[in-house]
Amino acid sequence: MNHTFLVREIPDESGACNSGTSIAQPSLAPCKTVLLTVNEHDDQGKTEIVLSASTYIQPVLSNVDAVIHILGDMTVEVEDSHSKAQDITNSITSTCQTKVKQKIRTHDMSPIDAIDAFVSCTSPLATSQFEEYNKKIKDEASLRTRLAAQWEDYTCADQSLPTTAPKSLHNWNYQGEDHIVGVLLDRDEAKIHYIKNFISSEECAAIESAASSNLHEATVADGAGGSQLISSRKALQAGIRIPWDKEGVGDPIAVLARRLYTYVNEATGYGIEEAGQEDISLSSTLGEESRIPSLIGTCHTVMVSVMV
Repeated sequence: MNHTFLVREIPDESGACNSGTSIAQPSLAPCKTVLLTVNEHDDQGKTEIVLSASTYIQPVLSNVDAVIHILGDMTVEVEDSHSKAQDITNSITSTCQTKVKQKIRTHDMSPIDAIDAFVSCTSPLATSQFEEYNKKIKDEASLRTRLAAQWEDYTCADQSLPTTAPKSLHNWNYQGEDHIVGVLLDRDEAKIHYIKNFISSEECAAIESAASSNLHEATVADGAGGSQLISSRKALQAGIRIPWDKEGVGDPIAVLARRLYTYVNEATGYGIEEAGQEDISLSSTLGEESRIPSLIGTCHTVMVSVMV
């Protein structure tokens, strides 16, 4: 970010720069240079530079957020979300400005009438652009949702898939015991960590025992703050109250919950307190021969997940 690049024009085979222009003689047209600075727009994390000169074509790069076009005359055009938005705005205002100027020439319009005419012209054009982009956003969101469901079905069906390789590994020490932590995703809005040997066999058995009488069909979020049953969710779930009053005497569920809260607070810095929080939730996937809960497992295959 904020790096400045120097782009220098290279003479063509005849030794001339500015090929194809009226001043293509080396003595009259020295090779040009141009300076490019990557700005602080959020979407310029990746930048592609495209040269449009006839003697050079840069291979197209994928997954870029900004494109810098260097034209044959060494002028620079930047294409990113900011420039695209600016182009749309300029198109709307230019169109309406022309129309309002024509009205001012042919009609005796007051300044207020001119402003009203400009607003009346720009409003439907801007609304149309918003509607178009909202439709694109909805279509992309719908596509992501469908793809996510398909990937979830696939990953759950294929028990042979390897665990995703962590981006980094570090050690977490809790009450004198070391745990290896693998970081799969670490963003401000989402974090996915796995912690080896996080839950003991005793804690696992206590959770299973507490949930055994409360298992029911698992639900999913309905998008409106509630929950709903869906036929594709083949699982049972149960909520387990945490007996915080027994933490002092070593209750395994309370001990496990305290470990959960401690790690989440250390990993996120949120400082979450137990008061007012939800119960521990057990989710048990139903298969023909296997039962793999997302929280408990069979006390041999154990997974603990926390959503904040």
